[in-house]
This record gives sequence, C-alpha cells and structure tokens, in this order.
Amino acid sequence: AKENGLTITNVPSYSPEAVAEMTLTHAMNLLRHIPQFQSRIRKNDYIVTGLRSKEIPQLTVGIIGVGRIGSTVARIFHDLGATVLGNDLKENDDLRDILTYTTKEEIYQKADLITMHVYMSEDNYHMVGKPQFDQMKPTTLFINCSRGPVVDTDALINALEDKQLAGAGLDVIENETQIFNQTFEGQPDIPLKAYTKLKSFDNVFLTPHVAFYTDIAVENMVKQSLDDTLALITGKHTDHEIALG
Repeated sequence: AKENGLTITNVPSYSPEAVAEMTLTHAMNLLRHIPQFQSRIRKNDYIVTGLRSKEIPQLTVGIIGVGRIGSTVARIFHDLGATVLGNDLKENDDLRDILTYTTKEEIYQKADLITMHVYMSEDNYHMVGKPQFDQMKPTTLFINCSRGPVVDTDALINALEDKQLAGAGLDVIENETQIFNQTFEGQPDIPLKAYTKLKSFDNVFLTPHVAFYTDIAVENMVKQSLDDTLALITGKHTDHEIALG
C-alpha cells in the first residue's frame, strides 16, 4: 500500500458488545454443559448424572486482553456476580472497581473460566500453548473469541484429550480461512483436520467466526468505512488512518 500511495483505514470499535455477548454465549454453553447434553439427547440419553453446573457467582473469570471488548466482557461477568481478573499491557484505572489486574500466570492458575481478547501480532502468536494449558486447573473452561493464532491449536487439542481442561469454546481457529464461510455439504471431510478433531469433543462449543456478526456491528463497519472513504476522497483526514512504516 505504501509503495502504491494507498491510504489504509480500519474500524477499531464496530461493536464490542457483539463479541462480548458471543463470549457470554460460549461461557453459558460450556458452564451449563449444553454440548454434552446435546450429545446425549442425540443418542436418546436423558440422564443428567455427571453434568451438574456451577453458577456464575461461583466463578473466577480471567480475561487476557482488557481493551474495548475485554472490558465489556469484564462488566458483563462482574454484573452477573463473578470475580473478575484481568491482564493487559495497559491497566485502566476506570476498571478497578470491576476487576483485579494481575499476571497471566495467576489467571492461568486460578481462573475457572479464561477468555482471550487480544489482537493478533507476532508477539501474541501462540500466546497460549502447552506451558499455559499445563498451568490451568482440570476444571477450567477456555474461550477464544479473538484471533485463532493466539492459541496453539494442537496444544489445545492435546489438553482436551488429556483432560487438562473441562471444556473449550472457540469462535476462531488457526487456518480458519480453509473452511469458514464455505460449505462442504455432501463431502466426507473438510480441509482443516484440527477442526474435525475439535468437533468430535462433546465438551467443545464451536462457532464459525461470527462473534462480530450482528446487525449493529455490520452497520457500524459499513458506515464507518464509507465515511472514511468520503473523507479521504474529498481531501480530508480520518482518525482511523493506519500509519504505514
């Protein structure tokens, strides 16, 4: 873009609520054992033994990345009665009444539910892998509604197989463009083998990168993009311009 004189803008905050609500959706499905109950129901098994749930006020929720989305997630869980821990490069004093800032290590070790809300960068690649899963309790629920590559998928699968986690909720996954927004109906398999494996677990809740996909979020993305385009072609500037090294 720089070589061709192009200007790039982004939409930094189209709807934190949309992603935060999806995080809550994943959390509730995992917490109430909905994937396991659905698996049993499909087999006409209506026994509830072994799937008693905890309630949110019993939980310590750990949030990795407390920006626009992470802080919205924090407010939701705080309002529902959970104890909330957070970790971020920049600590926001305005959030100290709803969460306690701490290290990632303490979150991995203490949280009953861990949810990722970091951006994708080289520094964040595989931020959570085997060393991090090894620190978590076998009762921990893990959610990623941020970006797929921040989690080592193979390590996550191994942790689930070894029962190092009680369950996982994923809206994103590494190499997701191989399957998301495509259909493989009538085909025996899909290109992304890791996703096939994840689908086989009855304690995993999956959605195909749709946390952002609400009326309000899409409207905001479209309008902001059009507003920025109009500003640029009329010789004005926008705060959403991206600096090109």
